[in-house]
Formats: sequence, C-alpha cells, structure tokens
Amino acid sequence: IFITDWWLCPELYLRRPFHLHASSRLDALLEARAKQGVQIYILLYKEVALALKINSVYTKRRLLNIHENVKVLRYPDHFSTGVSHHEKIVIVDNQVCYIGGLDLCFGRYDNPKHEIGDFPPLIWPGKDYYNPRNLSQILGRYKKDELDRSKYPRMPWHDVHCASLGPLAVMWKAFVQPWNFAKRNKAPNEQAIPLLMPPPTCYSHYMGITEEK
Repeated sequence: IFITDWWLCPELYLRRPFHLHASSRLDALLEARAKQGVQIYILLYKEVALALKINSVYTKRRLLNIHENVKVLRYPDHFSTGVSHHEKIVIVDNQVCYIGGLDLCFGRYDNPKHEIGDFPPLIWPGKDYYNPRNLSQILGRYKKDELDRSKYPRMPWHDVHCASLGPLAVMWKAFVQPWNFAKRNKAPNEQAIPLLMPPPTCYSHYMGITEEK
C-alpha cells in the first residue's frame, strides 16, 4: 500500500456514522493489513510549522507505532530543497488507485447534503467537526471538540476524487519517484526505509524505456 498526502489524520473514520464503523478508522485499517504482512509506505508533507498546524510529526509517530510494516517519510526540508507536494494518492497492489483533491484528514468527509450541524455527534466526531473560519488550528486530543457545536457550524467540503483500476504504471511512478528522492535525501543510512523498485508491469515506464512495436 502506498499513500502520499498533504495532511493525514490517523484517527479518521472512512465510514459514517462513526460509532457503527469502528473498524473503518484509518489507523485500524492499516494495522489490520500490516499484521497480515502487507508492506505500507506513507509519504507525508513536512509543513512549515509556523505557517501550518497539521502536525505531521504527530502523524508520523502515530503511524510508526502501528506496526513495523508501516514505513513513513516526511518531506521536503524546505530550506534545502525549496519544493512542496500536495498530492493525495492511495495505491493498493498496483491495481487500484485513488487520486484527487481529498486528504485523509479531519474536515474532508461530507455527503451530498453538505450538512453544517452535527449535535449530538453522529457523523463528525471530535476535531472532525471542523471549521477553519472559526478555528485556525487543530490542536490537542482528536476526540475533543474544538468548536462549540451549539454555536458554530462545520464548514462543508466539496472536492473531486476518482478511482482507477490497474496496472497503474503512471500512478506507481508518481509515488515511487518522490519516495526514493526523500529516502536518498533524508534517510540514506536507515535500513528500515527501503528504496522502492518497480514491479515488472511498470519497469519500462519507470525507466523511461519506449517499447518498439
């Protein structure tokens, strides 16, 4: 499993109402797959802490504590590279890819009704009830409400995301090249963080080889 994200919240529920779908929480899903032997690689955006409060340090620590099969890198080092990344990609077994504008983070889950209230909480637990117009930071414990639900609405969210079925040479390359770049620059001597090589179905595309017909 490959995941790259701008903001990732391990405690995010992927199905709602959340109290009926405890196993859909992202950290629980990743733990279940890691215990089955699946290798999981997660590339996080390393924010400028003074400008953004997405706390990728917490996310990295939380993910690494899930299982030894979960590998995590944060990049870039802004003062040395001057680059950023804003991709939101999930690739599974090089056969299924989700890509688009939705981060796996608080405040993004929504439905066609775009409801602005949730009291008592059934759909958006704790800090998932989110409105940056009334709150500029996401701090503290994730289960605790940051907003008074009786006074403030949540901000509805609408974006575009899609699924693609493989083999996914282009999407595979979109993850592996940044991962290997981050590995070489940030963790060159860490044996637990591997360089990734393409599977046979992606090798030609990854190496830039054009097959003659």
